[in-house]
Amino acid sequence: LHRDSIGIEKMILPGAVNYMSSGRGVVHSERGRDALPHFAPHPEGKKMLHGLQMWIGLPREHEDEEPNFHHAGEVPDISGKVLVGGAGSARLVMGTVGDASLD
Repeated sequence: LHRDSIGIEKMILPGAVNYMSSGRGVVHSERGRDALPHFAPHPEGKKMLHGLQMWIGLPREHEDEEPNFHHAGEVPDISGKVLVGGAGSARLVMGTVGDASLD
């Protein structure tokens, strides 16, 4: 569950992607007991949550902008467009590949 100081509260389900730009500053959290029922149990009965956060520095001219949040939803599977012979899987998290796009 994403919550932040600009008033956004959004459930982040498996396969979803969210973008947040901190701009001049934002406080946020990606956790909470409310989200746990949406995740599969671990074999030992525990609830497991896996996520990835990447932090990229804004160009200096954008550091004082208002913070913002964008929920892009589930990301498209593009394995057939970028992988040869079915070796592995690939998901698009930003931009465009062929006719698949995520903004």
